[in-house]
Amino acid sequence: MDINVGQKIYKVRMQKHISQRELAEKANLSQAFISQLESGEKNPTMKTLGKIAEGLSIQLKDFLLYIIGEKDNI
Repeated sequence: MDINVGQKIYKVRMQKHISQRELAEKANLSQAFISQLESGEKNPTMKTLGKIAEGLSIQLKDFLLYIIGEKDNI
């Protein structure tokens, strides 16, 4: 199973009309790191996914199900 976590983060961020900078501030991460995640340069830890889910105002469980393809929409 090939999962592009960065693409999933990008899609949800776009659906919520949030800039990388806004997400970075809400998730307490750097904008550069968000960019690296979305471009596939870096892979997030579970802790980072939790911060991103919180920054996107979604439940971590729902976010993880979306990432692995078990949920179509957030």
